[in-house]
Amino acid sequence: MNQNQTDDNFQELWNLLAAEGEVPASSLEIEPASNSEEAPKANSEAGSQEQPKEPGMKPGSLLHDIERLASWQNKSEEDRQKYRALQTFFLEHFPEQQEAMQARIRKGQRFGAVKQFAYQCGFDGDAFSIVEADARYGELSQNLQKAVRESFEKGLSSCKRREAEQKAIRSGRALSSVRPKVKAKKPTSVGKKEKFQNKEPEMPKADLHGNDLRALEPAKQWTLVIDESGTVFDADPREQVKASKAGRFVGVLVPEGGLEPLHGEWHAVNNTSQLIDEVTQRILDGRVGVLGVESASVPYSQGDRWLDGVALLLDWVLRLMPVEGATSLEVLIEQRGDFTHKQPWGLLQRDCLYRLALAFPERAARIHLKIRAIRKNESRLNGYADALAFTWARTTATSRERLKRSGLANTCLLTANNCINAREMREAWDTFAQGVQIDPLRWWEWVRQPAAREPSTLLHGFLEALARETREDAFLWQSFMAEVKRRMARTPVDLASLEAAVDWLQSCKPDSEKLPPLARMVWLTVEHARANHEGQIAVAHSRELTRLESDLFDEAAPMVCHAQLHRAVQMTNRYAFEKAEALLLPWLDHPAAVPGLRYYAHVLSSLGQHAAFQGRFQVARARFAKALEPIARLSDRAQALLDEAQTRAYLSIVLMDDPEASDEEVWREVVQVIGPLEKAAALSRTNDPARRYSLHLLLRGLCLRKNPDVEQAVVDCVDRWATGEGHPWPLIQAYRGLLMMERDQALGIELLREGALLAEAPGQGPTVALIGACIRNLATAYGEDWPGRDKQIETLAGQLPAAKDRIALLHTPPPAGRAAAMRFLSQVLPFNFH
Repeated sequence: MNQNQTDDNFQELWNLLAAEGEVPASSLEIEPASNSEEAPKANSEAGSQEQPKEPGMKPGSLLHDIERLASWQNKSEEDRQKYRALQTFFLEHFPEQQEAMQARIRKGQRFGAVKQFAYQCGFDGDAFSIVEADARYGELSQNLQKAVRESFEKGLSSCKRREAEQKAIRSGRALSSVRPKVKAKKPTSVGKKEKFQNKEPEMPKADLHGNDLRALEPAKQWTLVIDESGTVFDADPREQVKASKAGRFVGVLVPEGGLEPLHGEWHAVNNTSQLIDEVTQRILDGRVGVLGVESASVPYSQGDRWLDGVALLLDWVLRLMPVEGATSLEVLIEQRGDFTHKQPWGLLQRDCLYRLALAFPERAARIHLKIRAIRKNESRLNGYADALAFTWARTTATSRERLKRSGLANTCLLTANNCINAREMREAWDTFAQGVQIDPLRWWEWVRQPAAREPSTLLHGFLEALARETREDAFLWQSFMAEVKRRMARTPVDLASLEAAVDWLQSCKPDSEKLPPLARMVWLTVEHARANHEGQIAVAHSRELTRLESDLFDEAAPMVCHAQLHRAVQMTNRYAFEKAEALLLPWLDHPAAVPGLRYYAHVLSSLGQHAAFQGRFQVARARFAKALEPIARLSDRAQALLDEAQTRAYLSIVLMDDPEASDEEVWREVVQVIGPLEKAAALSRTNDPARRYSLHLLLRGLCLRKNPDVEQAVVDCVDRWATGEGHPWPLIQAYRGLLMMERDQALGIELLREGALLAEAPGQGPTVALIGACIRNLATAYGEDWPGRDKQIETLAGQLPAAKDRIALLHTPPPAGRAAAMRFLSQVLPFNFH
């Protein structure tokens, strides 16, 4: 049971205890120690030697907080510090009640332990007995038995959701039934001061998620319910916080009559996945808005930053909600810790409206804002925000699937690792509205974000508004171009970011301006990549790009090399291996100093890959070995180690495929990349993104080369195998399926199915989609159906015309067995594509 679950129920449990006389209610005062049943009698003789107390200070509330913290089973480091500090403070002021404090600590630990025991019984699917709980922790009263049974029911609900998820995976059914709302086309707005007037001009139309606040119709009265997920809201930015524990804030904006109130006390943690799907679907289908921010976007400072996250979410709602005429907004925040329903919230109201008025005075004048905290069961709309917060936490595959299907992530729920920081974005929003010029350094950080290229995101909408302004302001365009030139002068160049920035500048270039030759080369490289993705490129662009690369060779050879490496990757993704090799071979006629050591090593490594793609294993091995030489000479040792690991991984893969390489030679090279094979089982139990390619390399090796001891160690920990998202997790699950097929065919098929589903996730390119199709075909060898096989194969053949012959092999299932499966994969997915 996590800390939030304990905290959510603690007050109710405490009230039950107080009603039975087992503990004093928080409003009661504890008499001096000599009158306390738990205090040592010797303390009554302290008399005048007792330390003076601050006026009005009583130990009752302190003991209450100590016992409350003692009951928490999983304390954060900050909570542990509070716990220790509170005990120290209490003993400084009430030393005569040390034993009373210890008794309360034991009682709190008992409360937490018995609830944890009950929850774990439910979570594990085990029977729960009050008799057993009494035997373990002491006899419980009737009221306490009820509270403990509720903890058991929570655990049981979690168990049922987990079992339903596993059953769905085994049967091939979708994990979630959620359907995204149809995107709405609606003009969006951002404030811009024009001629000293704070107006909100229309931005270009964009495809918005149906629950985007910008897509809603105006209403006179709104209710905003706010809930949170996670347990860590106060982490130092330098700390690594587990994704499921990271603090997130979710708001659901509801017009009057926009959602049917939920029945009873609705909480996601107590419901099945099907019911959570149904509540989520009501939100998606309703006339309501959704907005979420992460606590990672809140500036770091000492103390509780939960309220700061609430304020940031509210700031965004005030800026994005539709406002026409007088508008009333009531904000209902589920109480948490010290922020209770009894606390006045007027200061937060004024602070939020003040910030709004600075940038949008007309909007601020129209909004009547009221904020209040509510108890968990006070509003029958609160369950909607609770369902989304529960889903956004993504603690299970079903929650992740529901989130994916909803389309809310990165559109309405602002995820920091794929969107601009929500607080920085709000500041930019206001800055732009007040007519202040955007800092080119900030613009660079924004334009390079993945979200900048997604039309439905806030960041894309803001950059579109900025582009409109820039198109009419040559000075502004030149300031951004100056930042691009500065970035071009750096070594090495961040080509991906540079391409995004130059592409944006080209889209909003004033008629009086033109891209400098270097920037023009970058932009043509972007155009080339787009055309490659579509299977063609304009001849004029090809000739101009070739001419520019030749003209700029002496001026910026490293940049030309980087551009050509990028183009080569695009070609290999389209299976044009020979063309990619021909593009890069001329670099071998120059010394390493011309492109620079790192790019020269990349050329050799890329050429090694091209040879491996074509089955020329000896040539590939020689090129990879040669690439390690310039890498060893790099002055940046951290970068050198990363490049060496990647190159050795390629060398290991080609050795696995080379029939002339022995098993011993293969595993000797694999160890250079992943470390001692004795730790292979531990590698299988982590989903650390930094280790996923090592795990892929290990499993690929086990499927191709003999190593019985390592394979057994990996298989023995099957119950603790970790999974993740993104490439190469589809292949990791597929290799696991092949390893398990002879031991447990049902599990092997289930793992293949999981791998295919990961590869078929929205947003994947044709190469990853082809990987998913190959995994589907492997499963058909064991009797699995493949619905829509012919249509999927036809689509892939159109997307990857150079791989048409390979893709045609998907029409026929390979023979059952690991060796046959790996032969099939090598025929369709050569070299490091598998």
